[in-house]
Amino acid sequence: MAVEKLGTPAEIEAYLRKVAEGPYASYWLKGSIETLLNRDALDATRDAEFLAEWLGARAKLILEGK
Repeated sequence: MAVEKLGTPAEIEAYLRKVAEGPYASYWLKGSIETLLNRDALDATRDAEFLAEWLGARAKLILEGK
């Protein structure tokens, strides 16, 4: 589901909880969702963006054989 289709914070939280309770998400993602939902939304967003940026950079270097 696209983020744009979710209109309220409550809808986003419900969707994230659905993902965390579903069979397809990794245990790491499930735990991360639960942890982040219990934190300040701005702090959690900053942490997630930081992690995504650095993991993306790491993956790129690995794929380039560096």
